[in-house]
Amino acid sequence: MTDFLVFLSLPHPSLQPNPSNKLAIIHILGLLSNLFTTLDISKQEDESGEGTAPPVKTAPPPPGPNPVVVVLQQVFALIQTVLSKWLNDSQVVEAVCAIFEKSVRTLLHDFAPMVSQLSEMLGQMYSTIPQASALDLTRQMVHIFASETDNFPPIKALFELVTSVTLSIFQQGPRDHPDIVDSFMQLQAQVCFWFLISFTLGFSISLS
Repeated sequence: MTDFLVFLSLPHPSLQPNPSNKLAIIHILGLLSNLFTTLDISKQEDESGEGTAPPVKTAPPPPGPNPVVVVLQQVFALIQTVLSKWLNDSQVVEAVCAIFEKSVRTLLHDFAPMVSQLSEMLGQMYSTIPQASALDLTRQMVHIFASETDNFPPIKALFELVTSVTLSIFQQGPRDHPDIVDSFMQLQAQVCFWFLISFTLGFSISLS
């Protein structure tokens, strides 16, 4: 946590691409990933109920957004700054995507307040320099949020954008980007699965 606070206090020039800064930045981004996982109060309460210890009565969660979402929103601009300066470095991009991938996996639908914001950032990132980690995070977003009415528009826009960019890459030669090809095919499979489930549920409802 101390490293995280030091990182927040760094002036922006310290975030410039530099071999001496890279390992430290990746380390801090990794700490952020773990921090957002451990901050999930609901998960901690579920785990505390496991085992032989008698259940402890806890107060209902306070109304409002999940605390992890609140912290994420506060550091989002800083993460964007890091990403903008290290966009050419696949390891840093992967570390940034890992923060949100772990957060989405931990929070699930509680992450909803940030779907639009993250979708926009992913679109800008992938349009500038396409990387497989962005496609993997997009697939995670589709899996969880595509069925939600409020979140469908930004997810749809993101999917259309990454599809357009990826098809342009394929026209230039997909053999040069095997990781993008693999991640894109997995994304397409996820979307096809979502359409199949949506069609099946809609058909079942129409028959009932």
